[in-house]
Amino acid sequence: MENSITKLLRGTRIFYKLLNSKITGKRIPLVTNILVTNRCNLNCFYCFPQVHGRKVRELTTKEILDVIDESKKLGAEVIILLGGEPLLREDIGIIIDHVKKRGLLCEVITNGYFVEKWIDYLKKVDSICISIDGDEKGNDKNRCPGSYKVTVRALKLARQNGIFTRIHAVLTKYTINEKSIDHLVNLCRELDTVATFAQPSEHTKHKAFNVSDKEFKKAFTKILEYKRKGYPIGNSEDALKYIIKWPFPYDTIFKKGKTPKDFKPIKCQRKNLTCYIDTSGVVYPCAFLWEKCNITKINFLEKGFKEAWDSLDSFDCESCGVLTDMDLNLLLQLNLGALINTGKYYIKDSLFKFKRRFKRNKHEEA
Repeated sequence: MENSITKLLRGTRIFYKLLNSKITGKRIPLVTNILVTNRCNLNCFYCFPQVHGRKVRELTTKEILDVIDESKKLGAEVIILLGGEPLLREDIGIIIDHVKKRGLLCEVITNGYFVEKWIDYLKKVDSICISIDGDEKGNDKNRCPGSYKVTVRALKLARQNGIFTRIHAVLTKYTINEKSIDHLVNLCRELDTVATFAQPSEHTKHKAFNVSDKEFKKAFTKILEYKRKGYPIGNSEDALKYIIKWPFPYDTIFKKGKTPKDFKPIKCQRKNLTCYIDTSGVVYPCAFLWEKCNITKINFLEKGFKEAWDSLDSFDCESCGVLTDMDLNLLLQLNLGALINTGKYYIKDSLFKFKRRFKRNKHEEA
């Protein structure tokens, strides 16, 4: 883990790059998400890459390390490792070390099953995201029987080791109820972590996707109420208020110039500042558009990462009704509320680590 001064300097560098992009319009892959594997020990029906049954090759260690270097050259500051289950790769430690040696922020998105195995490497990352969707009943319907207990143990282990950890919850028919949301926010308060909520990226036909816009609005309103009461909700208040007022179906995507004149959207910055790299080498702007693109897909293994990144400029999306994208877009646009929201959890985690060190030192002295 890095010291506070190093993180502050890196935060200043990220702010400068965002400000420069906002002023000049320069595109940089500031946040680069890399799917490092198709393999997963679970089979969640809402998984956007639908890794089970895919006949797609996996990236080699060298290809992953090379694309990390190439994205850094183009301005990347954050590398997110996901899958599949990234901790199934036996070289995941090599990949994490490479990201950190390049001076980049690193997050690992995991289902929690292999956190204990890789704990020494996970201590080096800046954050991990563990998928827990609600109470035990709802979570296990979303993911698989027994997964709730495993992920809670992983969450506790991560916090015991001082790793900044967030819970990411997907709202489906099984987890959008008040009981599930109540349970999750109280679990986060108990374990001193933070929860972010999202709609699923619907890439399969499943009965659990049968959630009405009214149900989504009710859930988002409940989450906003909890946030205003001081519960550790990672979604920003501005994003939650925006998504509650979203007057269209939540799966609506507006293309450039097609947004209704009486609605002011949060404009999408995904194609300008973020990307997703598939295990096949194809590059996308976001998870929501996964395999939904009608434009020519550029593979970085064939054309190089720069050409693949440049090709994303042809995407003509302007706005959508996805909560997590609204949060990120507000942050990328240097929205004051989103910046304060992010800063608050950074400060909270720094205090958490300080308390842990203080207790440990006191115990050693005794």
